[in-house]
Amino acid sequence: MTGKSKLKNFVEEIIRLETPVQSLFRRVRKDVTIGDVTIPEGSIIDMRFGSANRDEEMFSCPMHMDLERKNPGKHLAYGISHHHCIGAPLARQEMRMAFDILLKRLKNINLAENKNDFLHHPHFALRGLKELHLTFEKR
Repeated sequence: MTGKSKLKNFVEEIIRLETPVQSLFRRVRKDVTIGDVTIPEGSIIDMRFGSANRDEEMFSCPMHMDLERKNPGKHLAYGISHHHCIGAPLARQEMRMAFDILLKRLKNINLAENKNDFLHHPHFALRGLKELHLTFEKR
């Protein structure tokens, strides 16, 4: 696997594992039964993308980043079908460019020891770290 393909897979894994938008509300268009539960037409449901992106049936070892994952872009971070985010290609390109520049300018990038508590902003639908401390050296 080349550096470019690893960077592409890294971006997809970051998006899958740390999906910024965790859920969206949807209206049920017709009665549907899932397991033993029937959801009636017109109901409002909360679609949880973050949970789907860690589905063991879709992703082996779903809690771990795998730069050689066989299906790196099969997550739901940007929605699906006609609800797919129109800005997804731009967001992916921006992330690849940003990480590419950082990797060209910095080396030995690590999490700062004893500085990160990995607390997220409290929100039912959005996911974002309050802070992330890194150490690095200039190239």
